[in-house]
Formats: sequence, C-alpha cells, structure tokens
Amino acid sequence: MNVQVENPHSSTTAAFIRTVTNVGPEKSTYKAVVKAPMDVKATVTPDTILVFNKANEKKKIQGEGTRSTNMDDTLVLSASLEWIDSNNHKVKSPIVISNMVLPIGI
Repeated sequence: MNVQVENPHSSTTAAFIRTVTNVGPEKSTYKAVVKAPMDVKATVTPDTILVFNKANEKKKIQGEGTRSTNMDDTLVLSASLEWIDSNNHKVKSPIVISNMVLPIGI
C-alpha cells in the first residue's frame, strides 16, 4: 500500500480497500497488528479479528492512515499491517508513505 503525499507540509489521510484470501487451513482466525512510526496513525477494519470458514475464502478489509507531521526532511515513512493467526503464522503487508514520486514497480 503506497500513499503519495502531495503537500509534505500538512497532514495527510489515505484510505484503501483490499481483498484478502485465506491461504491457511479452514476455520482460520487472524488478528490485525499495525506497526507504524509515532507520527503515523493507521487503522484497519475489521480492526482485530478476521475469521475465515473455508480455504480460499475471500474477505474485504478497509484501512486508513494519517500522517500528522511535516515530511520536509523525510522522503519515506514505512509501516506494516500484519495478520497473525493462533499458530503465530503471519501475513504482512507493507505500507509506504512518501513525499516524492516513486518509479512504477517500487
């Protein structure tokens, strides 16, 4: 998930919707953990639990991130969204906030 900051001098809010697929066993339950710097607030819905009842089942998640500080001296901030099941399996998605134009594919 990549957020391009248009004005590095003001706060920025971005939203995203993703579809996730259960690649684990049937009846899998995952908890969301967001890891972000102090000046980035990130949330995801459902916020704590994602329950799958069968293999390859798809669910939609929604997320929102807000960067509250000036990015004059910072080109890129990074965060991550992790889904962790009861067996400690993790699925991690990177979140990148930048105040520069990144080449396609990065």
